[in-house]
Amino acid sequence: IDDLKAISQLCKEEGIWFHVDGCIGALMSIAPENKHLVDGIEDADSLALDPHKWLHVPFEAGCALIKDASLHRDAFAVHPEYLEEKPRGIAAAEYLQDYNLQTSRGFRALKVWLTLKEHGVAKFGRLIDQNIAQAHYLTEMVKNDSELELAAPTTVNIVCFSYKPAELADDALEALNIEIMIRLQESGTAAVSDTTVKGRHCLRAALCNHRTRRSDLELLLREIKSVGSAILGKG
Repeated sequence: IDDLKAISQLCKEEGIWFHVDGCIGALMSIAPENKHLVDGIEDADSLALDPHKWLHVPFEAGCALIKDASLHRDAFAVHPEYLEEKPRGIAAAEYLQDYNLQTSRGFRALKVWLTLKEHGVAKFGRLIDQNIAQAHYLTEMVKNDSELELAAPTTVNIVCFSYKPAELADDALEALNIEIMIRLQESGTAAVSDTTVKGRHCLRAALCNHRTRRSDLELLLREIKSVGSAILGKG
């Protein structure tokens, strides 16, 4: 995670707009045990976040927050003759299109508001902490297994690792892990993805489901090793 405090200070000194891309990470600010990881986010001039991720709102629900409402409005407000404001009537209300590119749009904010009203902010904060703790639990299991290799330190909720039971060439190891990933997806066991870290391919487990339990993570590693062993046995 970037040092938001330091970046904020630099932006103030240089007169630069401070935007935070917090599509998932911004919501750590409501997580009691991990909100310190995003210290400085409150200084942002603008912030992007996705409620359909760690707020579990039905897809899709993207959100942009701008600290200075007047700057926000001035960037988008356009009033042709047919959209002129009036002192009274329905045209006297504030135009929402003055704050974005769309003139007509659906009521996306309703599902976010209802979700927060039903469950409350505190519950989502606890669930975020739970996912992060689960990621660290998965990380420790990977570290303690001789057939698995951690690809990068775990900071938040993403664990990058590989199935590596023996010395294999990089291309063979990549092909093996891709096949494991696809078989796990096709069987419905787990929806892991893959990525590249420091030039090396690895599996990527992103933990953001409120239903995930430690037993699911234990099952994941057992299945990775079982599928990997079966592939090598056939080879």
